[in-house]
Amino acid sequence: TLANLQRLLGDGRGIVGRLQRLIEADGGAHTVYVYYSGHGMPSINRGEDMFLLPVDVRPQDAASQGYPLSALYARLTSLPAQRVVV
Repeated sequence: TLANLQRLLGDGRGIVGRLQRLIEADGGAHTVYVYYSGHGMPSINRGEDMFLLPVDVRPQDAASQGYPLSALYARLTSLPAQRVVV
């Protein structure tokens, strides 16, 4: 669900996700593997972001309620891990 993604990765409004807290608590010497099995879709307006579509988000609501891929990669890049594999 969208809430699960936000809880794990953070909500983009200053709330740190559980994954970052776990890595920081253990010293950061980790490889993080991310596997997403689900749907995604581009924005209806060309040139905008692409979105992961959690199970609780309808396709027509992707731009307002989907999880932006740019946010996913930004959060994964900011993790204090040695490596992140998507």
